[in-house]
Amino acid sequence: MLQVQDFNIVMRQLGKQNRFKDLSQVFEWMQQHGELNFTSYSSYINLMGKNLHPKKALEIYNGIEDRLNKVNPSVCNSVLGCLNRNGKIEKRFELFRHMKHDGLVPDVVTYSMLLSGCAEVQMVIQKQQSWYRSSSTRGCKFSKSYNLLFIYHSFTFLACRRII
Repeated sequence: MLQVQDFNIVMRQLGKQNRFKDLSQVFEWMQQHGELNFTSYSSYINLMGKNLHPKKALEIYNGIEDRLNKVNPSVCNSVLGCLNRNGKIEKRFELFRHMKHDGLVPDVVTYSMLLSGCAEVQMVIQKQQSWYRSSSTRGCKFSKSYNLLFIYHSFTFLACRRII
C-alpha cells in the first residue's frame, strides 16, 4: 500500500514534468482521503508557485485545517516563496503577519524570503530615483500618479524594515 511520502514523490515528479493538471488531481485525491502531511502541502504549494499559480497556492494554504501544518515553517516558506516568485510583495508581508499571529516560528529561510522582497522594493525605488533625477534635469514634468507610485514604493520599503 502506498504511503503519504510515496504520493509526495509522485507529485514532485509530475511537477518536474510540468503535468500540473495531473499533479492537482493527485493532490485533490490525497485531500479527499486524508493522505496529507506538511511535505505534501509544501511541495504542492511550491510547485503551484513555480507554475505561476499564486491564487491556487493561497487557496490551498488557507484551506489547511490542521494548525500544526498551517504554521509549519516549510509550508509557510513555500507560500511566501510562491508570492515572492510572483511579485506579490505586499501580500507576502500581510500573510507573514498572519502566520506569526497564528503561531509560526520563522526560520532563516523565512527571513531570507522577506529580506529578498525588501531588496526588490529598494531596487525599484533606486531605479525610480535615478530615472526621476535624470529626467528632471532634462526638464521633464511628472504626473501626480507617478509621484504617488514613488511614495507607495517608499512606504512599502519602510514597511519591510519595520516587519523585519
